[in-house]
Amino acid sequence: RSAMILASYGINRQFSLTGPSDCASYWGEQHYEGGLFSRISGVNPHVAYAAAGTMIRHLRHMEFVKWVPTGSLSTYCLQFKDSRDGKIMHVLWTVRGKRPLSVNEKNFQVYDSMDNLMSSPVVSQMPIYVYAGENALKFGAPDHSDTALGKHRVLLGNPAELFPRQSQDTDPEYLESFPDAIRRFPAAM
Repeated sequence: RSAMILASYGINRQFSLTGPSDCASYWGEQHYEGGLFSRISGVNPHVAYAAAGTMIRHLRHMEFVKWVPTGSLSTYCLQFKDSRDGKIMHVLWTVRGKRPLSVNEKNFQVYDSMDNLMSSPVVSQMPIYVYAGENALKFGAPDHSDTALGKHRVLLGNPAELFPRQSQDTDPEYLESFPDAIRRFPAAM
């Protein structure tokens, strides 16, 4: 997803999507990402390997055209055009939940992130690649049922109760450390 957003900002030479293999520990993975393969002793491909291959295949000859409005701040749609024949492709994903997608065109193709043809397109967190005309996409209602709390849950506490409220007399050492940088103007909030 980040590679496609970079492409939409004109960066067409991206030399690395991620590291080729996993780091040796969680510390490295936090800083340098996971890899496309497991560590050197196994060298087994992860799901990201197929997803990266799918993205590369579909974006190979594409040029970014525009962002397509989706009516949502968490659903993305980027339009690309094939530089060889002018064929239009849309890449869609959502940050959370799912959205059904209808295509108002007879000859369209939709591929999921594993490069499988889809018969009924659904926009989810993994990008899908839709080959259809300019105004052929119509989004259905979002489904956020995946954000429901599990049945075994415990309220650990309210974060507002964990720290005392900061006022003029709560933390004088902090308030008096940098008087020019910390300015307080009493006002009704």
